[in-house]
Amino acid sequence: MSLTWKMDNEQILVVHLSGLLGLEEFQGVQARNDSPLNTGENIKVLIIAEAFDGWQEGAWDTVGFDDRVDDHVSKMAVVIDAKWHDDMALFMAKDLRPLPIELFAPDQELKARQWLAED
Repeated sequence: MSLTWKMDNEQILVVHLSGLLGLEEFQGVQARNDSPLNTGENIKVLIIAEAFDGWQEGAWDTVGFDDRVDDHVSKMAVVIDAKWHDDMALFMAKDLRPLPIELFAPDQELKARQWLAED
């Protein structure tokens, strides 16, 4: 799996995700103190999943999203192949978290950015 992030010029945290997402890797990323998700305010997140292969087997039911992260994120957009939309919505707890999360097809990155820019 490859997971990288950087802040772009529009003050959006852009996360690039590819390959097979592993439980230990995901937990390691969550634990990093240098993530803007742990330190920023009113962060908007754009996740771009290219060549995404799903999730490795593991005890994913023991993993949750840190409430401290949700306190800093105002919106999240995920650009991912449509075949993963339902699984990713479930993984992201789309309708259970206190922030809007929308999923977009790979050719809709501009639309995702426009949605994030709306207040």
